Amino acid sequence: MSPRQGWISRIHAIPYPVLLTLVLARHGVRWRWILLSAAYSAAMWFACVFLNQHYIVDLLLGAGLAFLCLPFAAAGPYSEKLTWLRSS
Repeated sequence: MSPRQGWISRIHAIPYPVLLTLVLARHGVRWRWILLSAAYSAAMWFACVFLNQHYIVDLLLGAGLAFLCLPFAAAGPYSEKLTWLRSS
């Protein structure tokens, strides 16, 4: 069993953290939350490559998937629940 068996990014590893960062930025939440989410995304990217779980191209494909899903996620039924994160 090869350590690189899962060669295309899984939804939990790459697109979700990137999508969270994009949705937070799109809804104008406090910059601290966006920075924290971006740091988590970067840590996930680093861990996926460093632990030999994904290739860099997998990460780029996952980020592309997050950008494709952004219009649907930002207009979803839970988008109004982000109001407590917005800056006042």
